[in-house]
Amino acid sequence: MRQCVEKTLAACLPDCRNAASKETHRPLGDVPDKQRDKVLSGMRWTVWLSALAVPFSAGTNLLLARVGPETIGVYGLLAVYVGLIASFLYFGGDPVIIRFIPECREEDRLSFLASYLLVILITLAGWLAVARFFPEALHVVLGGNKSNHFRFMVICLAPLPVAFWMILASLKGMLDIRSSQILGKLLPIVTFIAYATLYFLDRPLMVTSPFAVIWTIYLVPMILLGFIGAFRVIRHCGMSRLRFYLPRGFWSYAFGAQQSGILLFLAYRLDYVLVLDYGGLGTLGRYVTVMTIAGFVGIVNGFFMETLLPSLTNMLAVSNSTGAAQVFMIHMRILFLVATAMSCGIMVLGVAATSFMGAKYISVQRLLIVMAMVQGVANPGLFGGTVLASIGRQRLITWSAVLHMVIFASMFFLLWPHYGLTGAVAAYAVAVAASWGSIMAIARYVAPDLPSISILWFKAALVDVAVCVISFYYMPLGVYTGAFVWLCAMVVFLFVGRYGVSECMMLVQTLTPGFILPFVRRLGAGFAGSVKPI
Repeated sequence: MRQCVEKTLAACLPDCRNAASKETHRPLGDVPDKQRDKVLSGMRWTVWLSALAVPFSAGTNLLLARVGPETIGVYGLLAVYVGLIASFLYFGGDPVIIRFIPECREEDRLSFLASYLLVILITLAGWLAVARFFPEALHVVLGGNKSNHFRFMVICLAPLPVAFWMILASLKGMLDIRSSQILGKLLPIVTFIAYATLYFLDRPLMVTSPFAVIWTIYLVPMILLGFIGAFRVIRHCGMSRLRFYLPRGFWSYAFGAQQSGILLFLAYRLDYVLVLDYGGLGTLGRYVTVMTIAGFVGIVNGFFMETLLPSLTNMLAVSNSTGAAQVFMIHMRILFLVATAMSCGIMVLGVAATSFMGAKYISVQRLLIVMAMVQGVANPGLFGGTVLASIGRQRLITWSAVLHMVIFASMFFLLWPHYGLTGAVAAYAVAVAASWGSIMAIARYVAPDLPSISILWFKAALVDVAVCVISFYYMPLGVYTGAFVWLCAMVVFLFVGRYGVSECMMLVQTLTPGFILPFVRRLGAGFAGSVKPI
């Protein structure tokens, strides 16, 4: 039945743009009201909580960078640690829960989650044995000047983040996206407050003991928020009798997701490992600064797209291919708007951010502009993987990971001896442009009738390149000049991307909190009298 649904989805997607235009007054018109309300509510909560959390995430990076390149370098190693756990130790990852929990009966959901956790713990024991007898493997990945015992102990703590991620994924899979977003977005807010407090009270501790500080601040709030989320999951699932239960198709899907996760980690964290080994912790700190600030394009895109996978899997679980097509299309239109806004914003204001962090980062300002442009152009292709995961074809993503690994490694070893950090950034830029583009190409190959986004993608890329050239030529742009350039770029993109007044008002109404919807509706009626309430 799953293959039939997949073919139906692929066949109906070309008509989703027309369907969306006909339902401008009522987005997701073919989605059942109960699920539609949950999806739209989840999108609203995701947008506004993300808007609240992003400044705190950015503030954490700026604060740690101001402490020193070594401290922000350790923070970059935390990202490697998170990726290591998510790819190797979290068997299958979030997509397994989001894929299967909508298909489980309510009384079987808690049994499924408990059984899945048991499988994860068994696989974790095997990985811990490998880490115990081959400690140099952890040294290559996590680096730093800490002992092998410390690295082994932080791997032993892996069940804590894994359990937290499982809780958030379970809430998403049951379309309680609001609770998942609240818990997930509280984490960067709480950690920023902790870092800021420590910065003003005991800054030398952040310099002398960055590993202990960063790992503690990461794990402790996660434990507290995890307990809250666990009670919420139990409330949804009920206290039914536990038994060992894994849905049909679990092993095939989980092994495919695990294979993809491992290759993606090896591919997309290879840069951190090589820069650390060849350039040291200080160079890694500057590299992390460039990638983190430019990477906010992908982070914010991910915030807006977090509802795509659970929405698609819930639609496909009830064979509602038309609803799935509408879900896909509204997310894609939002994605390009957000990606262009973020990349252009970072290009025109990123230099000011590096100036705030100190003189050590002046040398990476041009690299930041280029990387922000690359993120804006290439990142939308990454979400072709979400479509593949929703129809059980996530194994195909591994080919893009292999492509990324080959391109980055070959270019890194070719450019590093002559250009150093600039060569590493250039290698990563070329690799992500090719690999992320290939993911969307693979998705179109699997579903050949997938609606083409190439024209909109090309227009967004032209705007990004134009802003990059302006930012380079007039660097540094003042705040007001940068804001004017950004505003002009967005007006141009809205025009060439054919975002009409009615569509913009529909998106605004879709993402607007309920308590201010009446004002937005009156405003929309003033601009376009045909706009009807959601």
